[in-house]
Amino acid sequence: MKKNKKIGLIFFLITFAFLCFNTHVFAEDTNKVTLSTDNLNPELNDSFVILTNLETSSDRTCTINISYDTNKLSLVDVKDVNNFTRNPLSLTVKTQNLQSNSRIEFKAITPGTTTVKVDSVGNCGTSTGLGSVNINVKDVELSNITLTNGELSPAFNPSTTTYNATINSDKTNISATAPNGTKISGTGEQTLNEGETKSVKITATSANGSKKTYTINLTRPQADKSDNHFLKSITFNGEVINIEQDKSTYSLIVKNEVKTVDLKYELEDTKSSATVKGPEELEIGVNTFTITVTAEDGSTKEYKLLVTRQDVKNIVDNDLNTILEEIENGTENYIYVSVNQDEENKIMDKRISEALKKYEKTLIYEITNEDGDILYSITIRGKDIKNEDIDFNYGMTFKSDNRTKITLLTRNAKVMYLNFDGKDELPGNITVKVFVGDNFKNKDILYLYYYNEKTNRLEKSSKKLTVKNGYVEFEIEKLGEYVLSTSDFDAPIDKEKADNIIMYTIIGGIGSLLVMTIIIIVIVKKKKKKNGDTPKKEKKKKKNKEEKQPEQNEELEKTIVVNNSELNPSVIASTPSVVIPNEEATTTESVEPETNELKEVQEPQNSNESNEEVTDNTVEMSTPVTQETNVETQEDQNTPDDSQDENQEILHTDEDGIEIIDDLKG
Repeated sequence: MKKNKKIGLIFFLITFAFLCFNTHVFAEDTNKVTLSTDNLNPELNDSFVILTNLETSSDRTCTINISYDTNKLSLVDVKDVNNFTRNPLSLTVKTQNLQSNSRIEFKAITPGTTTVKVDSVGNCGTSTGLGSVNINVKDVELSNITLTNGELSPAFNPSTTTYNATINSDKTNISATAPNGTKISGTGEQTLNEGETKSVKITATSANGSKKTYTINLTRPQADKSDNHFLKSITFNGEVINIEQDKSTYSLIVKNEVKTVDLKYELEDTKSSATVKGPEELEIGVNTFTITVTAEDGSTKEYKLLVTRQDVKNIVDNDLNTILEEIENGTENYIYVSVNQDEENKIMDKRISEALKKYEKTLIYEITNEDGDILYSITIRGKDIKNEDIDFNYGMTFKSDNRTKITLLTRNAKVMYLNFDGKDELPGNITVKVFVGDNFKNKDILYLYYYNEKTNRLEKSSKKLTVKNGYVEFEIEKLGEYVLSTSDFDAPIDKEKADNIIMYTIIGGIGSLLVMTIIIIVIVKKKKKKNGDTPKKEKKKKKNKEEKQPEQNEELEKTIVVNNSELNPSVIASTPSVVIPNEEATTTESVEPETNELKEVQEPQNSNESNEEVTDNTVEMSTPVTQETNVETQEDQNTPDDSQDENQEILHTDEDGIEIIDDLKG
């Protein structure tokens, strides 16, 4: 009975332990995390706290992984945790009584809505809930902006920071409103002049110091103002010059004795103004005066007056009556007319040609730029006029009407174009003087060509022209387009000379090749001689040896008769050392066969036979034979040895085993 009780007690204990063990091992661990905050709408730059609450089914150490927008929120600090990492944000916490609370402090750095959420929980079993919280960061904004004069464009919106406004009077008052606690600066009364634009900045500042600036561009339009910037007239030393609206440059010539400057002007609109720049005293030549007129609306126009103070020239204005008066009644034979390049009147009336021919005077047109520099001049002599019934257009430009064609004809050489406006006949030969200093140097030799449009050819029109002081001077008989260049395009090609040049070039090339070949041969020969090649004398001796070889063999056959039973001992006794020449070797060797080698030749095939029997079939040398190898120096090698060539002998054995001595002489 007692035994049964003990067994039952043991069974009960085992069952209880098993149940307890099973409950601990197989029960599933769970966790839940919630997030909360007391400030769901922080202002920009405000700091706020998010609370985390972790609930678990058993106490343990867990890892809470949290994500947030780093562009809108900045992590300040984390409290009530065992440990944490910032990037990514991960909290290590330990639950007590199945719960743990921690604090995460953020700072709002960008306006807008953002979410802070729990991504996962580690080491805590299965999550039954991962919390999140939405944060709306409020911007520092104004509620409204108003103007007493003018309207904002676009209409006000707290998130829009730039506006335009037009006012119709000289003053306007700007006011603004904002949420409680926000300070406003930059408002108040603004004053503007006509045509003025002003930028006004209004700043909203929150309680935490955050700021936001609004910009308002105020404009007060210009009232209707005159745009008249024209002169009515210019008066220089009492001489009045009437002004044309489409002309801005005017010329005036004064006598040499005039030095003073008395320049006045009259404005078309009294609301405009003008300023004058120029010399205080006239110098000989061209003096430039610049008059700038400013209209009421601010627009401007510039006028130039070129006053030429005469030197010794009789300079007159470019006026028909003035020129005719000077030709008919003047005392000077040379009359200079100063013409500005911009003037359209570049026509010499036929009445001027008639007067020049009648009074045999010379007229020189000097065409100048705005600075008074002479670009070119045209000289017409009365004695050269053949047809006075012509209105002569002496205008000229430096641009080509046939640039592409001329470029092909000149082979793209450097040229200067002279293109006369007139295309008709000339009253007579004229002299042209042109400034070329921008294209060619002094003392350059130039050629003048006339471009014939009908034949598309360049025709040489003058002899060599020399550049002097930046100018060249030449005479022409017809108008049209001309070209100046340093190249002689009209030079004929001398065929005979060209053929001679080709022939001389070929001969010179062949001669150069021959010279080079000779030089190479000499160098190669010197190199061979230096390296120890066979000299000519040695080659000659070798040839002699080859020629005498048959004769020597025949003589030896007569002298030596060798067979199995008969041999001349005197021949063997007088046999010298054997010399084997090696012509291919770099050094000459003298070889004497050793006694042992010779005996090997003399021994019969049967080594057991006696010496007497061997004597019947072999020849035994009475004197010992030795072999010597003499290696001579390179200098000795290159020197032929005549004695050696005369006494060379060769010992060899024929098919029957009989020794034959060949004596090679020569």
